[in-house]
Amino acid sequence: MTITRVFFTGVIILCFITIRNDARQSRPEILTIDPIKPSNLVLTGDSAFFSRDAKKVKKHRKMKDTSDAPPYEGIPLSQQPTFLKMIIPKCPKEAIIKSMTGTTKVKVWVDEHGNPRLAVIMESSDKIFNECSLISAMQWTFKPAMNDNKPTSSWMYIPFRFRNCK
Repeated sequence: MTITRVFFTGVIILCFITIRNDARQSRPEILTIDPIKPSNLVLTGDSAFFSRDAKKVKKHRKMKDTSDAPPYEGIPLSQQPTFLKMIIPKCPKEAIIKSMTGTTKVKVWVDEHGNPRLAVIMESSDKIFNECSLISAMQWTFKPAMNDNKPTSSWMYIPFRFRNCK
């Protein structure tokens, strides 16, 4: 981003800003899809993780301290994670048949590379929406959180709303 001209008109300052072409191409990508489960994604009740992380998730659940465990939620961050690619799930077939609406809130562990590592359902209006919400959340990509100008892993909450399932 470059400021090309600045005009002073009394108290108001007008700035004309030009945006380079490469900055325009870094817009977040938003896709609406049917939830298709990747083959290496493991769904266990109200959580999801990739099979490469299975041992780490089991260690975390046994409350053992590991260096690669999800971060503590109270860590102050200079910048929260932001999404680069968002997958919005369509309504599940069962919800369409029953003409249901609902919401889920998914807590996602985003690692220092911006990849989701673990997703957990925190709130849900109906279990019908849980699986497609977890599958969708695990397919997002993020710009990782920053702490002292270094990328760090963190948790992010993602709400999903399912409306007009007809």
